[in-house]
Amino acid sequence: MKKLFFISTMLLLRGLQMSAQNPTVTHNSLSLAVGPNSFYQYPVSILALHTFVPGIGYTVGADYSRDIGHNIYGKLGVRYHTWHSKDRLGPLQWPSENQNGQYVYDPTLDHYIDTKYTDRAWQVSATAGWNSAPGKVQWRTGLEVGVMFFSKGNNAGYEKPRATVGLTGGPEWVINPKMHFFVQPGGQIAFQKTARNGVDQGIFISLQCETGVRYFF
Repeated sequence: MKKLFFISTMLLLRGLQMSAQNPTVTHNSLSLAVGPNSFYQYPVSILALHTFVPGIGYTVGADYSRDIGHNIYGKLGVRYHTWHSKDRLGPLQWPSENQNGQYVYDPTLDHYIDTKYTDRAWQVSATAGWNSAPGKVQWRTGLEVGVMFFSKGNNAGYEKPRATVGLTGGPEWVINPKMHFFVQPGGQIAFQKTARNGVDQGIFISLQCETGVRYFF
């Protein structure tokens, strides 16, 4: 996976060098993006093997993009992810609900105990993608490879980098010749197996729906 990331980055840089020799078909752009995210972990949360519940977090990031051919672009990006989740213990039964050997549910008592978690990571990526023909609405899709650096928490630094692959795509609206607005759903798979409370969490799958603006120069 590290070799794949290296090869993709070198191809992108080569494309940038070639497109610089033909500026009439070259467009550079910088973009800012933000949006909600969630995540799953295979096989645990997808197959519901325990009471792990993903929540809604957020992703923010920035990209540099450049055309490298007809309807083809290359992109370098950075993202900061914050994911929220909880582990749920229950249902619980309380002694006061045992009346003469019969269980009587008491709605005033807590029957679940939730332990909340927040996970964070930086991600850097290289993307090769496709643009539709120019118009008021343009479609962009891309295949990315990269690495994620997961925080250890408690100011303990970051774990070793985890290789990722991802797919993004969505519509882009022209505000003016130099400014576009976009909506970009996507997801990444981080080839990471983690353990939480002694339970193997499996491979990490992050999903997000970003919105943002792109400035061309």
